[in-house]
Amino acid sequence: MAPVEQYLIANRDAEVALARTAAPPSISAAAEVLILGRRGYETAVRGTNGFASATRQQVIDKTRAAFASHRFVDPEAGSFSFMLSKEGYVSDAALGPWLPHLMFFVRSGQAATWGAGLEGSPVVGVNGSAIEPTVLMIPVRRWSDGSAAPPPASELRPESATP
Repeated sequence: MAPVEQYLIANRDAEVALARTAAPPSISAAAEVLILGRRGYETAVRGTNGFASATRQQVIDKTRAAFASHRFVDPEAGSFSFMLSKEGYVSDAALGPWLPHLMFFVRSGQAATWGAGLEGSPVVGVNGSAIEPTVLMIPVRRWSDGSAAPPPASELRPESATP
């Protein structure tokens, strides 16, 4: 992994503004915003949408305990994320923003069940490990600022698509 300094944004307000572009203002305006600091993510803006934050070590400890006690459960129905920012980052191979998309989280190993990757399907799927959910990505037509997105490539793969 590269040094953390490579990923830091010097202007805190600019980083908060960038984070808020991940979803429409009607959603992001009330969101808690975390930014990357030298020691990990830190809360830059407290949200009013009910998000409960925890330290990195608290999350790690809670995750380990849940795994050890077999308390991991399938994602709740309707669990999803907005990925609508023109400034988004999907992967090193994507060379910039991929496409605006919604990400749905379902039980591990379910990409094919949801039609991900099938000819003509708008669903792109990524199966995680046995303890991770499957992530389904569905491109949408508009970025968070309301502008039109480019048409999806014939092969919808975030690691190979370009903006």
